Amino acid sequence: MVQLGCSTQRSDLISAANGTSSGGGAGTPDAHILDDAQLPALSAVVDERPMGGASLLGGTTGGGTLAAARAAGHLMVVSSATEFLGAVSGDTPTVILINEGTYDFTLSPGRASKACINICDPSTPVAAETLAAASCAFTAALIDIESTYDVARVGDNKTLVGLGAGATLRNVELDLSGSSNVILRNLDFQDINPGILHDGEAIKLWPADHIWIDHCSFKNISYTSLHIVSSWDEANNQAIITAAGYMTISWNHFNGRTTKACGGQDPTVINTNRNPALTLHHNWFDTSANWNPFLFGPGTWAHLFNNTWSNITNISVAASCGAAALLQGNAFESARDAIYINDNGAPTWSFCPIGTFGVVYAPIDAVSDEQNLLDANSPLSLNGQNTDGTGLSLPVRQSGDSFRISVPASPTGGSAASYDYDLEANPASVSAAVKAGCGVGQLF
Repeated sequence: MVQLGCSTQRSDLISAANGTSSGGGAGTPDAHILDDAQLPALSAVVDERPMGGASLLGGTTGGGTLAAARAAGHLMVVSSATEFLGAVSGDTPTVILINEGTYDFTLSPGRASKACINICDPSTPVAAETLAAASCAFTAALIDIESTYDVARVGDNKTLVGLGAGATLRNVELDLSGSSNVILRNLDFQDINPGILHDGEAIKLWPADHIWIDHCSFKNISYTSLHIVSSWDEANNQAIITAAGYMTISWNHFNGRTTKACGGQDPTVINTNRNPALTLHHNWFDTSANWNPFLFGPGTWAHLFNNTWSNITNISVAASCGAAALLQGNAFESARDAIYINDNGAPTWSFCPIGTFGVVYAPIDAVSDEQNLLDANSPLSLNGQNTDGTGLSLPVRQSGDSFRISVPASPTGGSAASYDYDLEANPASVSAAVKAGCGVGQLF
């Protein structure tokens, strides 16, 4: 019997059936090529549903259950980059199983682009870094360069699951902008436009809602691993038009090591703008520089519990411009500015006048399952603010380590909601558990 869990090894049963490649297009629609012995383990992964933000207001079901997708002919098995690009498009509810292995989407030739060269400090591991033109100084000399990453447009109602030890997606940006009800599991995102900084993201959500990203790995990303942006009306007091949110980000490994930046670390991991109902739990933010995550703007509400940060050289969790962050039972190890509150608001944003701080709830000294553990190399940077969550609806203990948390109504009129969750009983065990169980290769 195949045992599923966050720290179990993959089963050899979960490899794609032989002969799944159709030679192009959208993959193999004949789900009956799957061996019946595979179905219980596959069903356990495909049919599982998220807790937290992605569970609210109708929930996140992706392409539906394995049995329903199989019966409807909406179960696809893909084994090439071409098949992948075809399978993820459109809005028909579809379960997409991606064969274990590496898929290279590198464009050759790439798209024409502009960049500049930034000379690094001699003490850093890289002599010079290449920046996309939008990030260059006004006076910088621009050069011609090619952006090599492809873009895969992912439609509504999709479940994408990497089989076995996971599917590695190299040099492709998943664009979920405008999409809803999508589940991504056991995917390894690597080398997104590795030659240029700030040009290419692993997952772009401008905006997107009801998204679950689980047991994925991220490494060597040009700009951000996740970029979550609501849309707003510049001419109408910058009122939100579509809120990007109701997302759960769980058991992921954000590996910030990179070969392209001066300091050898990704400058940005998760960037958010005015997003309701984000839940981040059991993620490892590992050896990066900034924004792990950056929570920005009124209407942004994020709940972070049982995550771990290690070797962060600049800023770990940042809350700015009225964003609300609730942190419970997290572990910070050599994480500079473990919690960072500032007044980044600029006068040109009417929703964010100067002096509008982020609001944070983060028990620090309480000896309980809620305690956020900061080692001696993980200072706070609060700009005179506190972490008592003044003005927020705080988590309520139901019993033992079980809590209920209330999520405020969204700025676009969405209803208030709540969800239940369990904390790890001992915060001191969080780091080891997360590191052992996060990322690809843990579901099967």
